[in-house]
Amino acid sequence: MLGEIRMNTVPVKLICSALLVALLFSPLAFAASLEREAQQFFSQAIESIFSKCSDSSFTKWYPSGFKSPSYIIVQLEALKTSLRPEPLTAGDAHDRIDWKGVAVLQSTARRQYPVGAFTQNKWGEWLKDRRSDPRVVIFKQRGQWHLSVPTPFGSYGLTAFERIDCAEVPN
Repeated sequence: MLGEIRMNTVPVKLICSALLVALLFSPLAFAASLEREAQQFFSQAIESIFSKCSDSSFTKWYPSGFKSPSYIIVQLEALKTSLRPEPLTAGDAHDRIDWKGVAVLQSTARRQYPVGAFTQNKWGEWLKDRRSDPRVVIFKQRGQWHLSVPTPFGSYGLTAFERIDCAEVPN
């Protein structure tokens, strides 16, 4: 009988060890899974916002936050993106945010073309200052992914941007 107890404890120890290992590594796997989801969401969002025409990426930006007759065509030359996770705060947990990160839209240069009433309808000067590359906040809240573009005038979501056809891009 004593031998039976020892034989039965070996499988129990193996199962307990396996469960302990799974519990220790599951948060890492969950975080990696969320990071993959974030990267996928961000890639899809960028593809839905920007058109690639030659060596530049273009979008229509509606400063009103929604489609209107006045908008700005934004050109980013040689666009590259990078997304990095940010640590969650107690406030994030309170707001039920599961993941957040910041993406940088890096380009060699960028410029804008305002369209609509009270505009000159011409390209602005090229900006090459890398310190002011646009930043995008990505977060998952209550199971839904969100994108926000913070500016000094407020934050813009996906509805403030529209993909532009290359044929519509002015010379």
